[in-house]
Amino acid sequence: MKRTILLLTIFTIVSTSFAQSAADYYRKAVVKFRSGDYAGAAVEYTRALDVDASSAVLYNNRGVCYYRIERYSDALNDYNQAVLI
Repeated sequence: MKRTILLLTIFTIVSTSFAQSAADYYRKAVVKFRSGDYAGAAVEYTRALDVDASSAVLYNNRGVCYYRIERYSDALNDYNQAVLI
């Protein structure tokens, strides 16, 4: 029993130490956006949204990325989602 608890504790610590937050992905997205890598920034914003889908800022910023890479339909969807939030 003690061994099981120990293993579960270790697993929890290890798994959470590798998990990234929405803020981590956001920072990566900003760096990519500023360097002109709009597709890469969109990927990072998507990862951030996978963690926190309640952020209007993330949807708006990903919409800007999509607009810059001429994915207008996706951009419009993200802008609409940002407004709904």
